[in-house]
Amino acid sequence: MKRTLVLLQQHCGRMFRKHWKIQGQRVLIVDGALKELKTKGIPFEDANEVVRDNVETKFEFDSVDFFPPRPVPWDENHPDYNKDPCLKYTDSSVLLGGLDQAKVFTNSCEMDLDTLPILEHISRTPEPSHENLVTRCIKSSFLYDATQEKLPKIKDPERPAFNFARQYGLTDRRKNLLLGKRLMQLCSSLSPQHLDHHRLVPGPLKFQAGVQRDDKRILLSNVADFLVTSNKKIKPFIDATATQKFSLPNIFPLSQLVSLEAHHFYQFNDIFPISENFEKKNVHTVIVHFNKTEVANLYDTEVTESQFLSRSLMKCYTFALAQARRIYGEDVIDLPEPLVIQCVHMDGKIFHFSILQLNTTATHEETTKHNAYWNIPSISLYETCDYIDGRPELHGYNPRVFQTLLSFFQNI
Repeated sequence: MKRTLVLLQQHCGRMFRKHWKIQGQRVLIVDGALKELKTKGIPFEDANEVVRDNVETKFEFDSVDFFPPRPVPWDENHPDYNKDPCLKYTDSSVLLGGLDQAKVFTNSCEMDLDTLPILEHISRTPEPSHENLVTRCIKSSFLYDATQEKLPKIKDPERPAFNFARQYGLTDRRKNLLLGKRLMQLCSSLSPQHLDHHRLVPGPLKFQAGVQRDDKRILLSNVADFLVTSNKKIKPFIDATATQKFSLPNIFPLSQLVSLEAHHFYQFNDIFPISENFEKKNVHTVIVHFNKTEVANLYDTEVTESQFLSRSLMKCYTFALAQARRIYGEDVIDLPEPLVIQCVHMDGKIFHFSILQLNTTATHEETTKHNAYWNIPSISLYETCDYIDGRPELHGYNPRVFQTLLSFFQNI
C-alpha cells in the first residue's frame, strides 16, 4: 500500500483547490451552433453584451430596497430616547425583596385560602382517567419532541474556567411552551360546557402599563406565554372594602423600587393586545414561564423561592392594570367592579397557582383599600422525566397539579 503525505489542519480544502485548478484549464468545445445560426439567418446576440447593457441601463443600485435598513443606533437621536430615565420591570427582572416587596408595590394583601371559592373544587379527588392523558402530554413535550437546539453552556462552580462540550436537545423554553399549551388544550377538551365562554390564545402577548411610584416613572412590561380569555369577567371573590382591615408587610429599610433598572429608551404608554371588537376579550387565566437562563438577579445570585413567587404577583398586576385601563379609562383609581385574574407560573416541573383581585390602582399611601391576592403553595408535577437505560420514564406524577389547573379553567 502506497504511503501518502501526512495531512494537517492547513491542508483543509486541498482537494477542492486541486479540482478547481484542473477544471479551470478546460477548453470550451466549439459545437458549431453559432455557424448554423449564421447560415440560416437567425438573429442572435452576444450574452456578454446583453448582461453589460442591463447592468448599465436597468439596474440602479442607488434605489435597491431588498437590503434590510440599517438599525437605528441607540443614542440620543433614537426615536424612543428620553432624557428622563424610567424604571422598568420586564420578564427578566427579579425583585430583591421577593414577595413582600411585590405586595407593597402592588398594594396587595395576601388572603387566607379558606376565603377562596374554588378551593372546594381544587380539593376534590382527581379523576383516575386523567392521569394517562396528562402523562402522555408530559412525555410528548419533554421526551418525544425531535427538535434539536443548542443548549446553554454548562457551568461548574468548582471549575469556572473549564469548557464543557456543547449539548443539543430541547430547550427549557420549548418544553414549557409545549407542556403549557397541551395541558390547556386538554382542559378545554375535558370541559365542553365552557367552549362557548372561553378561548385559548397562544402567545407571546405583550402587556404594558406605566405607573408612578415615589415621583418616579415605572414601566411594567410583561409577556403572557399562553392566555385564556372569556366573554365574561370572573366574579369578585370578596368585597373591596373587606381588605381595609389587612396591613401590608414592612420591608424597611428596603425601597419598593429596589433592583429595578433605569432605562432611557422606552415608550411610556399602555398596551393591551386584545382587540375591543373581540367577543371574548376578558383575561381569564394567564400562563407564564420561568427559565433560569433568562431570569437572574442583578447581583449574580440564584433566584430564591420568594423571588419566584413575586414574579407571579407582578405579572398578574401588569395584566390586570392594563385591562382595567382599557375598560374604565387611563385615570381609573377605584374600580367600579373588581377584576379577577388567575395566573399559572411554571418552569416545566414546579407549578405556582395564584389569583389577584384588582380593587384599586392607587398605592397604599393614597388609599386604605388593598388588592386581594391568593397564593397557593407551589406543587411539583413529577419527580423525574427522562430517558433511563434508553427508555422514556416518568416517575412521581402528582395529579393534584392538573386538578388545580382544571379548576382554574372551569372557574367562571
